[in-house]
Amino acid sequence: MDRRRRCGSDRFGCALERLCGGKPVWALPAQDKRILTYLLSLERLEVAWHTAAADIELGSELAGYAQTVAQHDSAHVSLLENLVGDRRGKSALPDVSDALPSAGRFGSDAVSIKEAVVAAYIGQSGNLTPGAVLDIARITAVEARHASWLLDIVGRLPAPSSADTASSQRQVTAVLRRLGLAKGG
Repeated sequence: MDRRRRCGSDRFGCALERLCGGKPVWALPAQDKRILTYLLSLERLEVAWHTAAADIELGSELAGYAQTVAQHDSAHVSLLENLVGDRRGKSALPDVSDALPSAGRFGSDAVSIKEAVVAAYIGQSGNLTPGAVLDIARITAVEARHASWLLDIVGRLPAPSSADTASSQRQVTAVLRRLGLAKGG
């Protein structure tokens, strides 16, 4: 089927196809799909976490941060869902209610989560094909801005080093497990 018939009026799908190196989104290389699915799971966790923050009595600055980040991360979820062909949307958000901390600890836990996610994006980006790197670079930049904003809110240096570190999936899972957001031993 030619590209015009395949895309039809779906301009977003065609744009994604171009971003994926001209390949239809359903033909992502297996490694890209695996990595993007992993990053999608982290974004879903962030959406659930920041949305659930509405149930905690946070100060206005931290509450505003959580609300804005939930919106941004929802857009990341949509982009990644389109890239990997996963259309479950909000039904796939994890239940984080048991892991929500007190208002006093929310900021420090949110920093741990956000920094782990940024490190995951950095750690995985080099494993992607060039077509997938473009979308991930755009998301990584926003995730890093979120981390800096949050660090400033909690009174820490927003740019503590000249370069961020990369983390493996195992390292990120260990951080999430410590916070009660991942299962396993």
